[in-house]
Amino acid sequence: DEIAEVANEFNEAVIKISSLMNSRQLFLRTIMHELKTPIGKGRIVSEMIEDPKAKKRLITIFERLEILINEFSKIEQLVSKSYTPNFREYNLVHIMEHSIDLLMLERDKRDQNVVVDIDSGFSIRADFELIALAMKNLMDNAIKHSLDKKVEVRTEKNTIIFENLGEKLPLSIDEYFKPFVSGNLKKGLGLGLYIVKNIVQLHNFELVYKYIEENKIHQFIIKKKDK
Repeated sequence: DEIAEVANEFNEAVIKISSLMNSRQLFLRTIMHELKTPIGKGRIVSEMIEDPKAKKRLITIFERLEILINEFSKIEQLVSKSYTPNFREYNLVHIMEHSIDLLMLERDKRDQNVVVDIDSGFSIRADFELIALAMKNLMDNAIKHSLDKKVEVRTEKNTIIFENLGEKLPLSIDEYFKPFVSGNLKKGLGLGLYIVKNIVQLHNFELVYKYIEENKIHQFIIKKKDK
């Protein structure tokens, strides 16, 4: 009787947890779906504005919001384990171009903010959208938290290196891989690195962090595992 009672309690707990997870997914997906309508309408209305500068600015804002909603959708699917990755062989140049587009940098500042030096023959087996999202987050964090607002991306053998100039992090890097960094930090990295870590693990790649103190250089390295 006692074993049966424990088993029943366990089953009830599993059902409750499953129900909560389903409710969370439904809630998030409903919000994302509902946000797409006003964003779409705002994008259409912004086309009607006569002032070219204001028009361009509004269009950029709504395009950014649309990209963020799509990113949130992928993240939700990834975290809930409901995303089925589509692995194919891609040239890194094409992935990097898409990642830079996702940053939505101003055209005249792209070359200042992102310096790319990658082997034109470098390829990886990956889910194009997911790995582009991971690289976009690495570049975004590097630009935001660097001393010169610049990130350098280069390849060496089986590695992709994202490098920026910056002060030493106040906490261990493991803290920044958690979903949310403590709010009392001036430069918390939010969800960015948590997303990167999950995507890299899904691809069976390695994510390595290094800080070269004498040069104040941060490096995030995506390493392809040897075949």
